[in-house]
Amino acid sequence: MASPEVEGICEDRFACRRRCRHRHTSKSSEAPRKPCGFSRYQLRKLLTVSAAAAAGMGLASNEYSERTLIMPQRTGRSVLRQRPRLRLVHSAWFTPMGRGQQTSAKSQSSNDASLWSEVTEDLRLLPPLQELASERPSGDEDRFVLPCFPLPLARAALPDMKRTINVREPRYIRMYQEMLQDGKQYFAVPRLHRSEAGVQLAECCVLFQLTDLKDAPAGSKSRYVCKHIVSGRVRICRVLNPEVFAEDSTYLQVECRAITDEDEGANCKLQERVLHDVLGNVASLYEAGGIMLRRYEYQRDSSGRLQLFDFGADPHLSTEMLMQVNAQRQNFWQLATLWQGYSDRRTIALRQRRDRDALAMRRDDSWTPVQAVKAKQASDAQMAELEEDTASLMQRLIQADSHSARLSLLHAAASKELERLAAAAALRNAIGGEY
Repeated sequence: MASPEVEGICEDRFACRRRCRHRHTSKSSEAPRKPCGFSRYQLRKLLTVSAAAAAGMGLASNEYSERTLIMPQRTGRSVLRQRPRLRLVHSAWFTPMGRGQQTSAKSQSSNDASLWSEVTEDLRLLPPLQELASERPSGDEDRFVLPCFPLPLARAALPDMKRTINVREPRYIRMYQEMLQDGKQYFAVPRLHRSEAGVQLAECCVLFQLTDLKDAPAGSKSRYVCKHIVSGRVRICRVLNPEVFAEDSTYLQVECRAITDEDEGANCKLQERVLHDVLGNVASLYEAGGIMLRRYEYQRDSSGRLQLFDFGADPHLSTEMLMQVNAQRQNFWQLATLWQGYSDRRTIALRQRRDRDALAMRRDDSWTPVQAVKAKQASDAQMAELEEDTASLMQRLIQADSHSARLSLLHAAASKELERLAAAAALRNAIGGEY
């Protein structure tokens, strides 16, 4: 590939071991290049994004070694003076590489696709409960029996999260009472799927640890208000009493075993850094575009009471939060929680935009009732697709058997969102409007 003919790029930037403040001679011409103005560490901090993202951010891009490097737009000033315009780089998230790491980093970075394993496995679901027969525990040492509380979980419960359940069904009231009597704290919470085939449970699920149980307030339909910590992941090996679910007679019991990573101890630092980069750019583009979200809104809760909801209180993806959380194995679920919060905010913003559009259509006589209904249906379909994609991603993260697979799944979702934001930014700059 021909050397880039762009002023300010150090042609030998990866191999140079000096401070890179001198003039470099081009391999394609004898004319000396101007000083690039960046040290070799700073050059490594240049943001790698797709060409679509570069166009969406209004920046100039150059192909080099099959990568697109974001550079400041040329306005006649030197590159050195334009450095403040590289704010999207988030240099604080990077750590300088030692000289011994440069060669391996160069070979690995030349083909970013090789970093990511393609995870195409479908969601693991157990057979429909009506097709299962009662079984006894196997007695294996690595398996254990737990109470089971299936939930639809529109917002997935992820490890290290705190969740509250208002318990009203008699069978689950009995489950909590028996847990307290036996001194137990843990139970399995699989995602519940209802389809034409019947009721199915996700094979991989999370463990809830009971931390507090109180009587529900007077007048409430619930019996208990229970607080939990999501403490881990398990795989359901068998359902011991599947027939009781349809009868509503008592709660399910399942035999489980703990899920452990197959790549325990593997070095995934490069994947973690690239994922953190992509998430940082998603947050930056989203914030730069203006978040069309009304933070406070009155809604009715599960008991029918009107309450003021704060949509900004839950953790979500932002440049500020990403400065505190990384993608390392021990912190990954915090990062996944931020992504889920980001998707939730997108869904809320879509709903609020649908309501604004509906109000504008009612005031505009040029819109017919049929057109208004079709516009609402299109918005509802978009929100349903986003919610299903997010729930599916979270379930795939839970069932993933390795840290590398979880990084690949979240990277694929973040890269897709980065392309969407870049295209929306380009469209907004061209014709205006919100996205």
